[in-house]
Amino acid sequence: MKRGFSLLAAIFFVVVISSLGILALELSMASMRQTTEIYLREQAELLGQGATEMAMLEIFNHDFSKGCPSNPIISDQNFNDIFDYSVYVHFFGQIGNCDDSELVTDIQTPQSIGTVRLDVFVTTKTKINSEGEEESITPNPISFYKRTLQKL
Repeated sequence: MKRGFSLLAAIFFVVVISSLGILALELSMASMRQTTEIYLREQAELLGQGATEMAMLEIFNHDFSKGCPSNPIISDQNFNDIFDYSVYVHFFGQIGNCDDSELVTDIQTPQSIGTVRLDVFVTTKTKINSEGEEESITPNPISFYKRTLQKL
């Protein structure tokens, strides 16, 4: 009787310890996934900030006597292995010979002339899986959008 009870107690003890070990591993993996997603989100925000600055540089270097810049003003699908980004521009008030109705909004107040709106989109890249469907290369797709108003 004692031997049977000892064997049963030992099996119960091993099952309890194994369950606690599995729970600890699952919590560790969840924490690691969350940390990775926070890191990737921060990288997307930094890429968006850099893309905004590059777009402003493109606007400053553009010769408006030759017309409007094209949309997206900058876009890079091969920047790195994780993210794609695009920056779209919209001008308030006519600047030089830039009079494209899709890019320019007429403004009534002189203070608003020379204002530009930049829409930045950063998304994770996609790949084709074994079933032929598109899926994100990260477990949860990351997308970041930022709108900036800038006075030229």
